[in-house]
Amino acid sequence: MLNQVVIVGKVLEKPILEVDENGMKFTKVVVEVERNFKNSQGEYECDTLTCTVFRLVAEELVNRVDVNDLVGIKGRLQSTN
Repeated sequence: MLNQVVIVGKVLEKPILEVDENGMKFTKVVVEVERNFKNSQGEYECDTLTCTVFRLVAEELVNRVDVNDLVGIKGRLQSTN
């Protein structure tokens, strides 16, 4: 089986670098992704997704990305409670 996803969307909040109890750096980035079809009113709806990014990629994301930037994220899906 394959668990792989690619998300392209607009950043809604400036990511902040955090460190967990084991010293691993991470950030959470909130991305707004437009759907590829129109609703019954003829408008495109958007989904808001929160993605967690780790290690060096997290550091680079925090240093280079700002609100309203368009980003592409490739990773895997994992559900949380």
